[in-house]
Amino acid sequence: MDIENALMKVKKGPPQGVLDIDLVNCPLLCSFYGQDIMNYLQARDTTLLRSAEYISKGEITNKMRGVLVDWLGQVQTYEGLTSESLHLCVFMIDRFLTLKLLHLNKLQLLGITCLLIASKVIERFPPEIPNLCQLTAGAYQPHEVLSMEKDVLNVLMFDLNVPGPIVFLDRYLQVDKHEEEIENLCLYLMDLSLTHTRFVQYSASRVAASALYLARFLFHSGPAWSPALVYYTKFNVDNLMACVRL
Repeated sequence: MDIENALMKVKKGPPQGVLDIDLVNCPLLCSFYGQDIMNYLQARDTTLLRSAEYISKGEITNKMRGVLVDWLGQVQTYEGLTSESLHLCVFMIDRFLTLKLLHLNKLQLLGITCLLIASKVIERFPPEIPNLCQLTAGAYQPHEVLSMEKDVLNVLMFDLNVPGPIVFLDRYLQVDKHEEEIENLCLYLMDLSLTHTRFVQYSASRVAASALYLARFLFHSGPAWSPALVYYTKFNVDNLMACVRL
């Protein structure tokens, strides 16, 4: 189903027995348009699937990618950036490498450049380019980052409107009351999934739903999945098992 068809669907409430989480008229949550927004994001999410086939075609290995993502996570923490920036950064790295081969000596440069671009999209105050270069121990200069930024944006065709798993998790957590431990575990699992190419094949919405299922299975006193979660996530348990077992 493409985005246009998703938006053209007649707006209707959830089925009988499923709580309408958009009944609360909250301007901050855009509750009146909540389901329409999620329909768009979920439709958009299905068009943004990546591939890890570049691992077998060039110099970059699974281990090298994992080391890069782990280091970028440390940079994100050091610079005080949000997890959304890190997820968008890793998405852009995989998307770029899917479309264009890169020499190994430019991999870290690609990483800090994608983090810079993601920060410009997500953050109020993105990090300074000289600071990012300093974190690479002087391996790259600001003009190299600017050159790589142009290359990344051209290869991705400036398509940076990418919903990450945290956007979907925020919505899913509204369906039922959850303990703080469940939310924290979900965030940890989603961050952990970034370091493994096995998760590249799955959409952000599926990763978020799988993390929530696993967290509820471990901590929730009731069923791990419910009809309400099936309705709002559009995934049943069978749809999630392959991702959960990774």
